[in-house]
Amino acid sequence: MVFFILVAAFLIRVIWLFVDPHVIVADEVEYQKLAVGVANGEGYGNLFWPPGYPLVLGVVYFIFGSNPAIAIGFNLVLSLLILIVSSQISQMLFDSRTSKLHLALMAFMPSYILTISLIRYEIVLQFVLVLALWVSLNKWSWRNIVVIAFLTALASLMRPLMIFWPFLIWVVNPNRGSIREEWLKIIGAQVLAILFITPWIIYASSIAGRFVPIALNGGINLWIGNNPNATGAYMSPPGAFWDPQNEANATKEAIDFIVSHPMETVSLMPKKIAYSLGREHWPVDWIFLKTDPENSLITYESLSISSNIYYYIVVVLALIGVGGLLWGGQYARLLPLLLIIYSIAGQLPFFGSPRFRWITQFVLIMYATALPSIWQQLIKPKLAQLSGTKK
Repeated sequence: MVFFILVAAFLIRVIWLFVDPHVIVADEVEYQKLAVGVANGEGYGNLFWPPGYPLVLGVVYFIFGSNPAIAIGFNLVLSLLILIVSSQISQMLFDSRTSKLHLALMAFMPSYILTISLIRYEIVLQFVLVLALWVSLNKWSWRNIVVIAFLTALASLMRPLMIFWPFLIWVVNPNRGSIREEWLKIIGAQVLAILFITPWIIYASSIAGRFVPIALNGGINLWIGNNPNATGAYMSPPGAFWDPQNEANATKEAIDFIVSHPMETVSLMPKKIAYSLGREHWPVDWIFLKTDPENSLITYESLSISSNIYYYIVVVLALIGVGGLLWGGQYARLLPLLLIIYSIAGQLPFFGSPRFRWITQFVLIMYATALPSIWQQLIKPKLAQLSGTKK
């Protein structure tokens, strides 16, 4: 069954690439330029962009060539690996039935299909996070800690807040020891991750002539979510803010707004959460950005509707599954929710986007596909008990 699901997942992704109307635009163009520069040994050209994805893609381009089609093929491979590794996580945390259902549900989820045609970092980041979690669930040996630290460093070079991933995945591990027993390993993983990214910080700071904490886009992202016209979602910033030299100005304007409008800043938080959770069709927005598709069967509306409906079904199933675990008193099995909560909460100082939730969406899929097992093991016996009590 697993083999046939993977074959079907591969085929549907290939079919999508044949009908995909997308052309690379905006961020993708910059990532492509940076990756080509890395592949050609020209160094890293623009410190505005976090280096993780261009560095990874640059290595791929160095080996296979710098054609954007290579990046899409790389996405396809990683997309299938995410299916395999995340479904194995479901087996470790629940059972084999959940694992198979997880594989099937994720294989045909539109957002996991559409994203392979985007030259963006989200697929690579999700794979790195999933792989680190899988390694941690196997064993917290010192060898695995080095692997986890390296993967954390790579994730942090794409999204800096992921530097705390080792602690988070230790917390959600059902086989973890006590902090008293394993504090040295936790601290070791965190310190190693910081050490792995330190050479980049030194390199970038030496080029910029000032301290660079991964990249120089923090100010613009802070401004997007904290300015007089902020909505909680992404909005176009002033053109000058795209220049890394103006990062300090963007940061100052955002902080001034936060200090002078504290209540308005707080009122934006629920909106940022809503934008992160409320819809799924962010890949569709990117696919049709500056694109004029000739194929009338592939429309913005059809892809948006199918993406959102599929996502809402997953959310409903996941909520029922979580509710079943709460009712059954299985609180420890809810700890993986911290991964998706952290991924969203870490971006609240900036702005809300479904992209921030999507990188940990495998957690929602796990709870959705665990529902049959939760029903059989917890909900059904509880209902039978209540029915017997009434009699």
